[in-house]
Amino acid sequence: MSATDDKPCLLTAEVSGTVLLREKIGAAETQHAVLRCLHRMERVATGFKGQVQDAVGAARLTALFDSAEVAHLASREMQQRVLDLPPVSGVKLAINVSFHPVAAVGDKATPIAFLSLRHGDTELFLGPEKTQAVLGRDSHNDIVISDPRASRIHARIEWRRDNYFLSDQSRNGTFVGLAGSPEIALMRAEVVLRGRGYISCGCSHGPETDEVVEFDCSALEGQ
Repeated sequence: MSATDDKPCLLTAEVSGTVLLREKIGAAETQHAVLRCLHRMERVATGFKGQVQDAVGAARLTALFDSAEVAHLASREMQQRVLDLPPVSGVKLAINVSFHPVAAVGDKATPIAFLSLRHGDTELFLGPEKTQAVLGRDSHNDIVISDPRASRIHARIEWRRDNYFLSDQSRNGTFVGLAGSPEIALMRAEVVLRGRGYISCGCSHGPETDEVVEFDCSALEGQ
């Protein structure tokens, strides 16, 4: 048993297969299919005495469990309940699950999520001890971008409201690729980083872009 097995654990479960389904039957019918999955997942969570906290976006559910062991048991049951549903227009929906160990702070549970950033030979980890990072051309930044299209203080990543937020603070914008989604262009705006992807400072990611920052917040301690 690991050190985190007996601590509260936050489970995040996201319905997968929705992009293909949306192309086949449209957004409205896809949402109905996703809701059927979410309702089953929520019933499982409450059956394992989990506290359902929210549904992030259209296809994601998070729930807090008393321990990592209970969270893993609940995740298996959720996956089976969703797999038991018939295919929708030939598309079989499933769920991707991640586990966030939490530390009790007073009467609240604080997720201990980790984010890795890789730029060339530089690798940086954010977590309980370091919760934010700055990207840009300034030599004092956590990750230094030499591309002249990047600003000195180009973007900031910080842990807020149980998520890692990337905020653009630049002149030319920040371009973010989330796995399985189209590239997002940020101009003095912010986005929540999920799963794996890339960050390009000052220009869209392409063949001429060699200073991409890769991120990964899917690997969490105790998973």
